Amino acid sequence: MRIVYAGNRSFALQELRRAGLMPEHILCVPGSFLERELLAEGLPHIPLGDRTSLIELLERTVFDVFVSNGCPHVLPISRLHRPGRKFINLHPSLLPDLRGKSAISGAFLFGRDAGATCHVMDDGIDTGGIIAQVRVPVTSDLDTGLLYQACWLAEREAFRLALARGFEPVGPGGKGEGTLYYSQHPDDPRIDWAMEREAVERRILAFGLPGKGAWFMHRGERVVVRDVRRITNPYLMAHIDRLAENEVLFTYEDKAVVRKGDRLLNLRDMDGAYAGIRAGDILGAPPA
Repeated sequence: MRIVYAGNRSFALQELRRAGLMPEHILCVPGSFLERELLAEGLPHIPLGDRTSLIELLERTVFDVFVSNGCPHVLPISRLHRPGRKFINLHPSLLPDLRGKSAISGAFLFGRDAGATCHVMDDGIDTGGIIAQVRVPVTSDLDTGLLYQACWLAEREAFRLALARGFEPVGPGGKGEGTLYYSQHPDDPRIDWAMEREAVERRILAFGLPGKGAWFMHRGERVVVRDVRRITNPYLMAHIDRLAENEVLFTYEDKAVVRKGDRLLNLRDMDGAYAGIRAGDILGAPPA
């Protein structure tokens, strides 16, 4: 089996190597986890360039299976298809739900289960026939980084199942009634303190990664927050009735405790202008 592998993650590659199926060509996103792993092992690879150069390479290369594990380009599969060729993709959601680039954030943001799907590629975006899926329930003990790790683990398991099935689909793809397509918009991480508590929590969890984060404006300055916890301590909860909605009880380190609805929220891992937040401040109030 002649395989071309392309992407920024190595989970499918690990399963191929485990099965004794080393790809003839490995194309990796520069600076990615996959590239670092290949460099560490001294394995030959090709930097993954733009969409046009990838299409040209696939048109002149003889292969049986193309495996995408984080490949950033949407390919014209009908143009590249040849008899006997298979195009396979790994996607970190339960397709047909949460198609698009930001599926893991979308699971938090829209309150959906997460997971991984190995599917046949077609000309659409994450719409080909489904080969294998692994579900990851989104539970209250998951933060953003932990959900990412769980989905990467699920990707490897889904690919292992798909490989055992010879990459034959077991169900249709498509879009599906009630399913979502989600790729992040630049304003999506913004917290509006008029939102319901659950919407604030979901937004923080959806974007709570290093270098990212949800954000809100306080006294004209941006405050970034990457984690949130509900406080259940009875002593602290006894203070909630004296607080107004969105009022800060106290701050400490890079954290702030604020009333939201009938709960106290612990906003954690903050940066930006968080040092300007004081006890008694009302988050979301217009600047004085």
